[in-house]
Parts: sequence; structure tokens; C-alpha cells
Amino acid sequence: MGKKFLAVLLSIALLFCAFRFDVVDVHAADNDTNEEIAEEIVETTLASEDTIDLSEEPIEIEIENEHETDEEPATDTAGDTADVGPVISMPENTVLGNEEVVIIPEEEAFDLPLFDVSENEAKPFSITQIRGDVEVSVNAPAGVFPEGTIAIITELSSKSVVDRIEEAVSSELSEYQTITDIKAFDITMYDLNGREVQPDTSKGNVIVTFKNIDTLEALNDASKDIEVFHVEDSFNNAESMDASLSVQEVSFEAEHFSTYAVVSIEDNTADSSKVIDDKVLLKSMNVTVVDSKGNSKPLSATGDKISLGDTIHVEYIFNEPLVINPVNSKIDGYHVKAGEHYKLPSIPKVCAKPSGFSIDVKSADKKLGVITFDPDGNAVLEIDSSFGEMVEAKKALAGFDLSLNLNKADNGDKEEYELEFGDNKYTVKVSDFMAQPPKVTKSASTIDADGNVTWTVTVTNDAKPIDYADGYTIKDTFSEGQSFVFDSLKVVGGEAITPTASGSSITWNYKDNTASKATQFEYKTHIDFVALTKDENKNATVSKEISNNVEVTAPKGTDYEPLSISYKAKSTVSKAVDKWIDKSCTPVDENGKATWTIVIKNNGFTFKNVVLHDTIKADSGVEITMGPVTVVDAGGNNVAFTEKTTSKSHDIKFTDNMAGDAVYTVTYETTIEDYDKYLKDNHSVPSNKAWLTYEYDATGKGEWTGVVGPDIDVNFKGDGVMSKAAIEKTEEGIDRVNHTMDWLVEINNNKQSLTEVSVSDKIPDKHTFVEVKNVKIDTVAATEGSDYTVDSTDPKNIKVIFNDNVKKKKASFVITTQLDDSQNMIWASNAKAEYTNVATLSS
Repeated sequence: MGKKFLAVLLSIALLFCAFRFDVVDVHAADNDTNEEIAEEIVETTLASEDTIDLSEEPIEIEIENEHETDEEPATDTAGDTADVGPVISMPENTVLGNEEVVIIPEEEAFDLPLFDVSENEAKPFSITQIRGDVEVSVNAPAGVFPEGTIAIITELSSKSVVDRIEEAVSSELSEYQTITDIKAFDITMYDLNGREVQPDTSKGNVIVTFKNIDTLEALNDASKDIEVFHVEDSFNNAESMDASLSVQEVSFEAEHFSTYAVVSIEDNTADSSKVIDDKVLLKSMNVTVVDSKGNSKPLSATGDKISLGDTIHVEYIFNEPLVINPVNSKIDGYHVKAGEHYKLPSIPKVCAKPSGFSIDVKSADKKLGVITFDPDGNAVLEIDSSFGEMVEAKKALAGFDLSLNLNKADNGDKEEYELEFGDNKYTVKVSDFMAQPPKVTKSASTIDADGNVTWTVTVTNDAKPIDYADGYTIKDTFSEGQSFVFDSLKVVGGEAITPTASGSSITWNYKDNTASKATQFEYKTHIDFVALTKDENKNATVSKEISNNVEVTAPKGTDYEPLSISYKAKSTVSKAVDKWIDKSCTPVDENGKATWTIVIKNNGFTFKNVVLHDTIKADSGVEITMGPVTVVDAGGNNVAFTEKTTSKSHDIKFTDNMAGDAVYTVTYETTIEDYDKYLKDNHSVPSNKAWLTYEYDATGKGEWTGVVGPDIDVNFKGDGVMSKAAIEKTEEGIDRVNHTMDWLVEINNNKQSLTEVSVSDKIPDKHTFVEVKNVKIDTVAATEGSDYTVDSTDPKNIKVIFNDNVKKKKASFVITTQLDDSQNMIWASNAKAEYTNVATLSS
């Protein structure tokens, strides 16, 4: 009776799923009890929010435990006969909850799937249902249950059922423990064909959680507890589950589904010093390695290489939140009690300190406790005893640095170690104890009489050397001003080597993996002092730093990493040099003529295709011509050259090479045309720029290199050659109280024979004229009326008239202007503005 009635309920439930009805069922045990439970289920279901409308004709249900048809039984994919379960027959057009239901013929009842999941990917299982005041959740990873699994959850509340569950649970308790409350739930899982299924825990864990459970007393009172029991279908036996208790909820891992009871227990002999499982305190124990360059990576289970100089960073990440209870409260789950000690995952003894050490556990800035490590690496957490009430500490952690307490002297030949951090084991290789790459050094000699420097590269193999299959590749790169001396590379005390030379580097290969052997390579570079000093144009001893950078490389092998070592050596070379080019001129005379002298030196080097470039720079409209050029050597002998001349430049190319300590002196004359007019106008001061180009043998092997030497720029000079000789104007000062500005005007600075001289000053916009003052002629105060007059007829164009009083004399005066009322805001607001005053000289 019970099993048949249960099958009825299950089949109705499966049909109701298509119309979103909440239904409940229970896994039957024996007939009498099951009939009682089933009646309770029906009552509960009909009383729920989603009611079953059976307003039409009564449903006729025929239930058979065996197939009594003439057709062949259904088979599964393996060919075995499949248990398709009971078959339900219902009248056509049965109405359930105002929905019309199409009844599937009995012979097709389980051939048609309720859901099409053929193309769906497996998804995690998650369901939450509220039964009474309790929220029940079942969660599992994908694959633990078949796709489309349905959970039927029922609260068992009838007195007879609860009494039998209490009897089963009591048999598992001590004589001092008393049950104060029981909440029982039947949880049964069905697949799409209506068959009861159990979880495949090889695919993951099923977590069942009961929420809205009053756990406050159990958490804070050592004599109170809440446990979860799995009750057998017969209700004769109960098994305690490993449950986790937190605020208002209880959770546990379920391996089998039927009846579970949440039982409140009072224990008058509870041990207040109960210690929890050390592993449930931690969310994770993270181990990372930080090398000498600051690079960090997680420590992997196998294959990592660690240096003695590396830092091993460990972090205990505690569960979130970490609940700390006062001294007199109950400890459960991952909750801990103030003042108590708890074992934590250990660290390897090889990383521990001989005297042990301690670190703090913190949540934000609050100290929660102290972890103490003994010399063997065992870790014990002591919770701070100051907590007087429950605290939920978030983001609690303890981080600290370790290193390998090993040394090469005591190590012997051991390379591999197993490091145990708690239950996690990491196999590492200590790179310091493995076969080692060579060490590389380099040195330089002083420069010899031939202008060469000898470089020595030393490659020293380790006492336990890496056996590089193809030896080393050695590449040496030179800094500017050096070139390799052909045939100079050799093994000291051994054979000569012919390297591959390319630009400023040489490369060669060498193999010798003999333990502790030091091999020296020696070669020379020629110092190119022209390259080092060509941009220095001074009489001095020039010192320059030169360097060579050697790189020793080898490709990765089956049991060693690629080799890449570099070493840079430096040396200083010096040479006394004179100016490559020097230039001077005489003052411009009254006819606008000046004589120029250029001295060229080669500082003992041999140059060819030497060209002197000479260019005059002057304002537009100023014409300056160049006279004949002469070139003589140090003995006064003429030097052959060709000349290419334009209006303001000429290029002088010397016919022969400059060799030995050659000194060439070049002279020519320049003339400023229409010099009288030039002196009366405003001009910038003209200048004369000169520089050399040439070629030289940089390596001594006939490899000629072109050079552009430093330039020298000299201004024309003389009494009449000055900037703004005719008129110049500058800002003289500001009176911030009266809002006035003074402008200084200077005229005829080169004292030309000017007559009928007057200066017009254009008063700036938003200014008014105030006065002309401080008038001077040749630095002597002038008298208005006799030496000059002021014409202010036009208040925006003031004229200061000197007539012939400044002939061959210079003069100056100050004109004062004042800001008008429109500019008051500039002063009042401490703002910024620019004003321009223009003066014009007429003569």
C-alpha cells in the first residue's frame, strides 16, 4: 500500500512540474509508517500556496509495480532491461489547477522525456525551498546529479514520526545529553524518469544548509549544541553528521538522501576546552617565492628551483569571517575562543629558526592573536584573551617571510628537497647546490705606444660546472672610439682565435667544461682619439672613458637553463690636443673693413679632403664682401687650395692631406658696404662662423671615415658696430601708487653726424602722456628750450626735438605715461597686462 501510494504521489509530482506546482514527497520505509507519512505529505501539499484543483471528475489512477503489457520491456543503452518504474493512467482532459493536462497513454508514459536536455551543458545543481520556518538549500557541482534532477523536500512534523526519530537519535547521545528540539526533513532526489537517485560524490560534494535555525545559545553557551543526524528509512538508526554551525544556520556534506534531523541538545558536562580541527580555521595557506629581483610566483608542487637568497613568503588566510567567542562560550565550526590555543599547518623544519619565532594575526589593524613556531616548524595559534564578546573578524591573515636554512658546506651533493607546508608537499631544487654556470670577469690595460688597449676576459668554471653541450658563445662589444686589432685574439697560454667581427663587436665560440678551470681570452682594440676628441675644441688634455661589454651565452639543455652572463669593463684614455680651429678679427675701421685670421690644426693625425667652411651672418639689406684669401703653413709657406665663394660664404678645400703636426693659417678681409648708412641704422651685430670637414683613417687599415668638426662663431667688433645703434627703447620702471610707467629712449649710440634729429613716441592705448624727463646729451643733463623741445600738440604722439644738438653725440630721455581709468581693474584686482611703447628716430 505504502509503496503504491508513494508512486502515485511521485508521478503526480512529475506531471505537476510542467505547470510549476510545489509538491512534496517522502521516501517510504515500512507500510504502516509510510501510510501515515504519506497522509501528512498530502495534507501539507494541499495546504500550500499552489493548490491542486481537482474540480473535474475524480482522477482514476491505476498503479502497477510490474509491467503487464505484451510489449517488450524498455532497455537502456547497454541492452539490459531498464526499470522504468510504475505506470500511471489518468482520464483524458484531466484539469489540474485550472490547466488542461494531456494524458500520455500508459504504454508511452516513460518513453517521452519531460525535458529536452540533449544539447545542454552540465550545470551545477542548486535548489532552495522553505519548509515551515526553515529554508533548506541543496547545492552540488555539475555532474553530481543527473541533468533535470528534481528535489522533493518535506518537513516531518507528526508526533509519531518525530518520536521515532528522537528515539533513534537518543541512542547516539550520552546519558548527560538531552534533546530539547527536533526539526526533521525528508530530502529525496528524482531523475527525469521518476526514479530515485543518489549523488555521485566522486564528481564533488553536496552541501545541505538549514537556515533560520536558532543557533545563538549553541554558539555562546558551552552546555548547548546543535547537531545534524542522518536517519535511516526504518527510523531505527541515526548517524551524526560532521556539521558546521554558524549564526542562524547549520550546513553539512550529504552523501545519501533520505531523512535528516536538526537536533538541539543540552549537555550538562560539555568540555569548555574542546579544540576544533586545525584545518577548518583556514581558507588557504599560500606559499610564494620572491627572487632577488622582486619577482614573485606561487610555489608549485614539483620542479621549482629556489636559491638560498630567495624569500619564501607564507600567508595564513583565515575563514571569512573568523568568529571569536568570549572565554566562556562554546567553540564550534571555525569559531575560536579567546585565550585558547589552536594548532595550525606547520612549516618545514629547514625554514624554521633554531630559537623559533612568533607573528601576529591581524584583521585590518586589530590584533587577533599570535602564532608561535617552534624550532621544528610546528605552529600554534593563541587567540588574544581580551575579547569580551563575540567578534566576527573579516580578512584575518598572517603573512611572514622565510628562507632556506641551508649552506653549501653542509649540503654535500644533495640538490632536491621536499618542503611540507601543512599537508601540502613541494619538491624543490636548490639552485645553489646544483651544477652552476661559470663566472665571467674582464679587465683593461693602459694605452700603449701604438694607441692600443689590451682587454682580458676570464671565464671560470664552477667546482660543480654545468656541462654545456656546445660550449659558450662569447660576444664583446666596444664603446665609441675603438676598433678591433686584427689577429690579436688568443687564449692566454694557448691558441689564436679568429672571431667574427661585425661593426663594433667580435664573437667567438669556446668549449671547456673542466671543473674549476679558468680560461683567459686576450685581444686588443685601437683607440680612435679623433672620434673621442673631434667635438672638443679647446687647448687641453682630453680624458675619455672607454668600455667593453662581454656577453657569455649558451642555449638551454635537457638538464640546465640557458646561460646569459654579461660583464662590463672600463678604462680611461687621455691625449693632449690643441683647438682644431680658432678664429679672430680686427675691429671694423672707419671704412667698414676688418681682417680675419683662422688657424687650423690636425693634432698629429692625417686628414684628407680637408675643407674650411666660412659663412657670414648679417641682417637683411646689409652687404658684406670678402677679400682675397691666403693660406700658409707653420713655416710661412703657401698652402695650395681651391675656393668656392658666394656673397656671404666661401669653402676653402686644401689640395694636399694634412699630415704630421700641420698648422694652417687662413687670412682674408671683409668689408661692410655703404658703412656710413649702416652706422645710422638699427642692426644686429654681424658674425662669422667657420668649421672643418675632413676624412681620417679610423682603424689604421685604410677605412676612411668622414667627420664634421666643431664650429666657431665670432662677432664683428668695433666702435660703430653695435646692436640698435640708432635708437633703443626699454622699460625703465613702474609707479604702482600713481599707476605710471617710465620708458627709457636712447639714440645715436655710435655718435654719428646726425642733424635735424627728432624722436616721436607713440603713447600706448589706454595710456595718457604725463611728462618727458631726465634728458641727457652725452650723459650730461640737457636744458629744455635750448638743447631740446617737447611737442605735445598730439597727446598720443609726443615729439622730443634735438635738431643738430646731438651731432656726433648720443642722447637719452625718459617719457612717462599713466594708465587711464579703464585700467583701474588691473590695479584693483592685482591682474596682469602688457603695454607696448614705440619710438621712432628721424634725422
